[in-house]
Amino acid sequence: MNTRVLKAPCWLCTGTSLFLLLFTMLFSACSLNASGDSGSGSPPASTPGAHAQQTPVPTGVASGAEPCPDAVKDPAHWNTVVGLGTDQVVEQVLCGQLMGTDIPQAMVTVRHAGESRILDVHVYTKISAAHPVPIFTRGGLLHGDAKISGYSTILTAEAERQSPLNAQKSDANLTQDLFCEFKWTAGPGRFVQVAFPGIYPDLTRYQAEADQTRVTQGQELWKSYAIAVARACVIAYLKWGPTTAATPLIGGNDADLGGLVQVSSQDAGTRPVKVTLRRLEGNAKNGIWIVQDLETDGMSITTPVPLTQLTSPVTISGMGQAVAGRIGRVAVLDHLVTAAGETAVIAGTGSGPATFSVAATYATSGRAGAEEGIIVFYAVNEHGSPPAAAVTVKVLLSAQVEEVPQGNRA
Repeated sequence: MNTRVLKAPCWLCTGTSLFLLLFTMLFSACSLNASGDSGSGSPPASTPGAHAQQTPVPTGVASGAEPCPDAVKDPAHWNTVVGLGTDQVVEQVLCGQLMGTDIPQAMVTVRHAGESRILDVHVYTKISAAHPVPIFTRGGLLHGDAKISGYSTILTAEAERQSPLNAQKSDANLTQDLFCEFKWTAGPGRFVQVAFPGIYPDLTRYQAEADQTRVTQGQELWKSYAIAVARACVIAYLKWGPTTAATPLIGGNDADLGGLVQVSSQDAGTRPVKVTLRRLEGNAKNGIWIVQDLETDGMSITTPVPLTQLTSPVTISGMGQAVAGRIGRVAVLDHLVTAAGETAVIAGTGSGPATFSVAATYATSGRAGAEEGIIVFYAVNEHGSPPAAAVTVKVLLSAQVEEVPQGNRA
């Protein structure tokens, strides 16, 4: 399956309008191909809703995990450094240039005995010194796992005890469902939690990298095709029917890093939705496609801006199309992509373009800290259901109690 960029029907045609159209399409294509997967970090400095740019990797600094120096690669070397407790063992030692310099750091994971399979994660710098310096600790991960991402960030996985997926399970049968990403930030001099700029088919980088491994092994190959991913995403979020079809607008081909696909449906009252996609971590060779957001003409979310961390209640502002005073609804989706909060959006009794600002209260099942989530604004369908269209913003959702960082210091 290979899509082609749509071309103008006659390149010999003249006229200012056609020239401007072609220039705009070419400029947009270059912009999409320039960034690849946007990485992790703060919201973009441009206008709200603009796409985040790829996380730059400093010259001479390797990204991802790398072999540890011989002197520190043996897990037994870290027994005394970590200070193992009873029934604990150093499970693995991973190294990488996590602080953005050419000096490597070490991630040391400690596994606890027992059915809960608790994991503690410790990160050290000055790893060849007599006393390595701890710069990050995250403990108590049920059925935990940790690794260094392709962008040299820390990825953790755990089973959230209070989530609907695990609430009725025994400790031995818990399922990993909460995934977090931490990036070194020079300003505060510590690792901070960041949001992966994707909403489908994966909400987090941990899940996306696992998906990439499966696709590379020949499984779930549909995730290598922008059109297939875009169509599946809109069906998943808007519950559109089998008449849903996808049309490439810009990029999305085999050698592209970005793509823009329009998805439409013959369901009554629906409107075309534009889907922006990026290759995972800028891998144009065989990287899977990740949907960054959904957009619809005449609709927007102006606040919150992408990739910011929110607390409940959150104010959501934007613009939509009113139908007899009804604009639609906004939902706050949690780490399981289920509604953690929802509210109607109304605008008096009129019809037509209308701005809105509503407060949405949400409640997460996660422990203290934050989890990745999505704000979705669904447009009202004058024919009833499904939603006419939607726009999305990727965010971090703070739990009700703020987490006190463990061992985070420069």
